[in-house]
Amino acid sequence: MKRILMIVAGAMLASAAQARPAIVVHNAPGVRVSYADLDLHSVAGRGALMGRVRLAAETLCLANGREPVAVSLDRIRCFHGTVQAGAAQMNRIAR
Repeated sequence: MKRILMIVAGAMLASAAQARPAIVVHNAPGVRVSYADLDLHSVAGRGALMGRVRLAAETLCLANGREPVAVSLDRIRCFHGTVQAGAAQMNRIAR
């Protein structure tokens, strides 16, 4: 059985520090992150998966280039929200 974590990025995800609810973005870009080769009950396995999640979030959310500050801030929020969503999914799976 394939074990894959699905991470969906949304440029306007609410940060964890904010008290308002997160915005659900439908039809947002997403990426599948495999963890079939990892033991999520080990520290090393969870660390490896989080590395994969961060790389996927970078690919989905961050861009190198010149753009307005507001767009850059949205990309950073997207990255952090995507990493948090990936960590939450991993924690549910590892239980």
